[in-house]
Amino acid sequence: MDSNKMNGFDIASYVAHIEANRSVKDALMQKLKTRRPPYRISVTDLINIKQAYFRRKHPEIVPSLEKRQLMWAGTGFHRLFGLAVSSEEYLEQFVEAEGIVGKIDIYENMPVEIKTTSTLAGTGDLLKHRPTYVEQLGIYCAMVNASEGKIIVYQRHDSGESPLPPLIAYHVTFPNLESIRGEMRHRRDLLVQALISNDPGNLPVCAWFNRGCDYSEVCDCETSSVPPSYSIADMAGQIQVDDITCQQLLDKLASPHSPPLFRINDTVFPRKAYFEHIEPQKAPYNEEELL
Repeated sequence: MDSNKMNGFDIASYVAHIEANRSVKDALMQKLKTRRPPYRISVTDLINIKQAYFRRKHPEIVPSLEKRQLMWAGTGFHRLFGLAVSSEEYLEQFVEAEGIVGKIDIYENMPVEIKTTSTLAGTGDLLKHRPTYVEQLGIYCAMVNASEGKIIVYQRHDSGESPLPPLIAYHVTFPNLESIRGEMRHRRDLLVQALISNDPGNLPVCAWFNRGCDYSEVCDCETSSVPPSYSIADMAGQIQVDDITCQQLLDKLASPHSPPLFRINDTVFPRKAYFEHIEPQKAPYNEEELL
């Protein structure tokens, strides 16, 4: 790299025009003045609103170290898997709608949710054995107005070798997005009202009741009369195993990684980008890149 050229670079000569945008400023100021809802509701909250209630009311209760290790491993795996089969600009897309926030694992042409499991046994009938997977994808599809999405279920590595592929891909359609949005609003309002009133009595029983739930000592699931509901999963149209997508993903995972494309951030820090692309083995890295 010619350091003289870099030292002489003046970005101002490439800027054609700078204009103060009052309308954008006014919109931002209005957002700042608008009173935010008392609680920030996430897509994860809507999947299990009873557990979401007790998670907020009892922050002193934390999952066991073993559970947290699995969660950390899953988070790290999602990113590594995403980088192997897609590109960075499509990963972990933040979305917000109806006062609900979420993060889609991969969002290129349609939402793609990645799930990890210790075994693929029992995932054949996704609606029966993993309805929450379908619910989460359905909510994301409704948030971005997409009538279809995909679920990738990946088996975590174990010590034994299996002749079966380590993942299954599903293609799921949602023909009535407005009905899903209605159920999202209903669950959101139920949770917010319960939090305000300190009364979880109207929330459905947690799916983890009697199955090692972290909040079993403080929850009211044993006396609750509201059964669990998977109404969003029931709104799914077709749920089909997607062998083509599965094979495409396996091929990408098996192929050597191609050199990364240049990012916008590389133009801001060109020297760092130079060493990352030309001499990756010598490039400095931080803790995030190790996860």
